[in-house]
Order: sequence, then C-alpha cells, then structure tokens
Amino acid sequence: MDDAARRWPAESGNRTTLLRRLLDEGHRAIVGLQKYQTTDRRDAVARTSGALTGAYGQDYLTDLREDWPA
Repeated sequence: MDDAARRWPAESGNRTTLLRRLLDEGHRAIVGLQKYQTTDRRDAVARTSGALTGAYGQDYLTDLREDWPA
C-alpha cells in the first residue's frame, strides 16, 4: 500500500481507493501480458512454419515403427 500511495499521492489517505487502483493496474497488466504472449506465439509459429518441410520422407513413420518391439 505504501508503494501505491507513492504512485498515487492524491489518494494516499484513502486505502480503499488505492486498493482499487492496484486491482485495476494488476488486471491491465495481466490482460496486456496475455495479448503479448498470444501475439508472440503466433509470430513464432508463422516464422517457423514449413521449416521442416521435406525433412521426413513419406514412409518415415512406417519405417520407424518397424524397429519397435511388438
């Protein structure tokens, strides 16, 4: 609460208002982080899409499974 009072000195005498501001700021931070993470993941998928095209032949899984014990 002390940090919040320093951040919003006009409300430093009203702990209820400070708590509401902290809740609002926390919510904004979480939503912003989620949007950033979603965008970051989509960018990573777009950047790496097709990177392994042709790395495995058509019968790769069949050949691999032939080596497995029954």
